[in-house]
Amino acid sequence: MCKLTDTDFIVLASIPRGKENAMFQKDLASSLGMPKRDFRWSVNHLRLEGVPICSSPECGYWVADNMEDVKDFIKFLNSYVASYMRTIQRFTEVYEKYNSVEEVLANVEIKK
Repeated sequence: MCKLTDTDFIVLASIPRGKENAMFQKDLASSLGMPKRDFRWSVNHLRLEGVPICSSPECGYWVADNMEDVKDFIKFLNSYVASYMRTIQRFTEVYEKYNSVEEVLANVEIKK
């Protein structure tokens, strides 16, 4: 059984069902009178409890209508993870190679 807070229930009730009805975070948070940070925290908590809340930068947030929405959202999240992993790998290489940020910046090539 999910352990949802009162805020979680309020946030969940505000998120429309179906991608065609998606709303942006700023609009949802504003309509609830809550900071965007608190809205995101609650959405994350709901997702970790298994509630199928999808989102995209183009559409906003929506509760999945079908498993295809869930599958597409998983693909979207995987693309973000892959990008972050490349960034982590590069920063690790930089950290291991250089002794200071100044040294890093001195070795950055400016492309013209």
